[in-house]
Amino acid sequence: TLGCLVGELRETSMPPSGLGEVGYIDVMWVEPDSRGSGVATALVAHAERWFDSKGVDTIELAYLAANELAATAWSKLGYKPFRVFAFKSIR
Repeated sequence: TLGCLVGELRETSMPPSGLGEVGYIDVMWVEPDSRGSGVATALVAHAERWFDSKGVDTIELAYLAANELAATAWSKLGYKPFRVFAFKSIR
């Protein structure tokens, strides 16, 4: 296995946006030795075609802000951040 992607149809995580049902990428993983070889591009392209066949206009996903590898990879694939969650530990 070189990588995997798990996606689903679900209601948007931003209900006030009026987007309704979206495609959601739950899991995306490429084995370290296969990164940079086009595996992620192929997996995402397949998922995007599948979501499109289901009539979905928007795809959402989430990754940790500190995960620079994920931020770079998703940006290269055309995904842009639109919501930021913040926290502060007080203990």
